[in-house]
Amino acid sequence: MAKRKTHDQPEQVRRDGGLCANFVNTLSSKRRSFSSYSELVAWSAGSGAIATSDVERLERTASARPEDAAAVVERAVALRAVLQRMFQARMAKRRLPSSDLEALNAEL
Repeated sequence: MAKRKTHDQPEQVRRDGGLCANFVNTLSSKRRSFSSYSELVAWSAGSGAIATSDVERLERTASARPEDAAAVVERAVALRAVLQRMFQARMAKRRLPSSDLEALNAEL
């Protein structure tokens, strides 16, 4: 069955559908740690999660609202940990932790 093309998603997401897995893989020591908002934005643009044309606007907003930018990084890092635990549970054929499902749903 052919994948349905969705034009409202960045090309990278349409091409391989691996954005979520790539995000979780940033936990490895060879990847970014997202210690700053700029790192998160740069990864997001490079992965196709956001348009590169949005980078400058996001950086300006972060400069004007550094506490909010720091909170976004904290949420992204926490979400990444939740997703990793969910992937690990799924691969081990274990039940997904309800607290992680709740955290994911809260972000959605």
